Amino acid sequence: MEAVLEKLKSYMKEKNMSIYKVTELSELSENTIYNWYNKGAEPSVRALQSICKVLDVSMSELFCGEGEYVFTNKEFELLKRFSRLSDRQQDLIFELVDELK
Repeated sequence: MEAVLEKLKSYMKEKNMSIYKVTELSELSENTIYNWYNKGAEPSVRALQSICKVLDVSMSELFCGEGEYVFTNKEFELLKRFSRLSDRQQDLIFELVDELK
């Protein structure tokens, strides 16, 4: 997650936006982002989506970088749903995908 936070910081700098301005425009509490950087709190998908919208970058760019793979809406939805599963359920999904190959 550290790399993602560094990218966020870089995008904010490119756009000449402070953490305060980004949180205000994304309707998050200012402490939310500070907690990511200073206390190791994990950002939610919704919070990252809001910030990406404000910074005019895609979630794919945030996680992969420019020029790399861009997720379709279906793929992104699948990732969101997958992240909510238990470890055991995720393992079962991997087993199913292996069987489908």
